[in-house]
Amino acid sequence: MRRVEAELWQHGVNAYLNEHPEEQACNSADAFAATSGPFERLQRIANACERNYHRALKEILRLQAVASEVAKVGQTVSSASPQPEQSKPSSSNLASLRQNPNSPEPAAAPEMDDETFRLRKAAIFADSMAKYGRK
Repeated sequence: MRRVEAELWQHGVNAYLNEHPEEQACNSADAFAATSGPFERLQRIANACERNYHRALKEILRLQAVASEVAKVGQTVSSASPQPEQSKPSSSNLASLRQNPNSPEPAAAPEMDDETFRLRKAAIFADSMAKYGRK
């Protein structure tokens, strides 16, 4: 931003001296008066950046406070009531489901080389980005 502002000042000086060839030099007020529009646009951009910075900072602080509260509640809950031990099955055949003896074994996933995997991953990524309107 500083570099842009310096260029705007130089452009303002040149514009003023072109409009007033009888002058040997100009001050910053003359340069600003000659080209005030770009300075106003630059100031609007700087103000927008500052507003966005403060909004983001406020949101970060809010999220940190929420995370801190969640951590406190989690510690309180975990220290207040101990978790029961996981029960152990009394038999190894507890959840026997009826199975069809004639059903074929599930097919294993086909092996892919690295290049095929990379291409499929890129295609899936491109499809999901197109679906959500991003490119």
